[in-house]
Amino acid sequence: MKKNIVIFFIIIIVQACTSSSESSIQNQKKLFEFIPTGDVLQFALDSISSPYTKAIFVEVRNNIEYLYVLNDKHNIISVYDLEKQSLFKQIKLAYEGPNGVGNIKGFRAFSPDSLLVVNNTPKVFLINGKGDIKKTYYYGSENQDLGSTSSNSINYKKIEVIQENTFALTKMPQGNWNLLTSRNLEQFHPSFLYNTQTETIEELPITYPKDYFKEGKKEITYSRCYNGRQLIYSFYADPHIYIHDIESGKLTSQQVASKYIGKIKPMENLDYQSYMKYGVETPYYGSIVYDESSQLYYRFCYVGTELTTNMNIRETIKYKPIFSIIIINKFFQKVGETLFKENYYNMDIFFIYKQGLYLSINHPRNPKNVEDKFVFERLEVSSL
Repeated sequence: MKKNIVIFFIIIIVQACTSSSESSIQNQKKLFEFIPTGDVLQFALDSISSPYTKAIFVEVRNNIEYLYVLNDKHNIISVYDLEKQSLFKQIKLAYEGPNGVGNIKGFRAFSPDSLLVVNNTPKVFLINGKGDIKKTYYYGSENQDLGSTSSNSINYKKIEVIQENTFALTKMPQGNWNLLTSRNLEQFHPSFLYNTQTETIEELPITYPKDYFKEGKKEITYSRCYNGRQLIYSFYADPHIYIHDIESGKLTSQQVASKYIGKIKPMENLDYQSYMKYGVETPYYGSIVYDESSQLYYRFCYVGTELTTNMNIRETIKYKPIFSIIIINKFFQKVGETLFKENYYNMDIFFIYKQGLYLSINHPRNPKNVEDKFVFERLEVSSL
């Protein structure tokens, strides 16, 4: 009896120490910053490719790391061997015909011979390395218009494999966005699971933040990443991130605000020119990505810039002048933020590889910019 009592108290003490230790770890936040290393990766481009893309991802197959890059103007996915920094193959996809996939808007690669591609329809195509369609998944229905999904690195949203035969897909509100209300957004689920075996969908509980339009219309783009257990969301005009645990269904939020972004103002007018001006001047929260090797998250933040008379609006939207990246630990706490030098990196073109974040230096105002190569510099996370 005494022995059992002793064991009981030992268990209680161990649990208390473990709880105390975890609490201590969360309270003792180690701070970080990004340091440019000068190490670069370069990939030669052909005559029809440019150092700009809307979808770029790294995937590993048979211990070989490949970089996949979308050329959406020509419906081509280029596959590079990262170690050799050379082109491995190009996958040309047909617009029409028996293997037609329309205009590619994004993809998810499993290997150079197995990829999912998406377009502007509620379809996902499984293709091989020759561009042949092996399977077409249609996730729409007569009673529910889910619209098209995306799998891009701009406002990072990738098709995620949750388990065998189940993908996590994203969607955007359909119709005229100018007519949307806060209530519409609060009832809209931007993420859902699609089971390819049963061909069924399951909407996930995440919706847009409450009162997103309370002070007026704002951009409704968002980003989403996956850590193997949870889906993490970042909305354009919200300082919080939202964490959805797939297994438990629990949905939580955490404020992770940029010190360079204040209150994000709504759009004053909804015409095209005002919208473009808003895109240049308004700061916002962009991509959120997960670095598995360091168990850190990176939240990209455009800090906004004043529109001048000699400024090319389209180019400025495409190549943001200045931005920061927030560093978030595994407890979803902000543990650093780095503001990068102006007109040097392209905040929308990046990938994570070998314990580093690689940012494109292909910015038209960067003196080191070259048009015939994709050039990426490695940024290292360093403790302060």
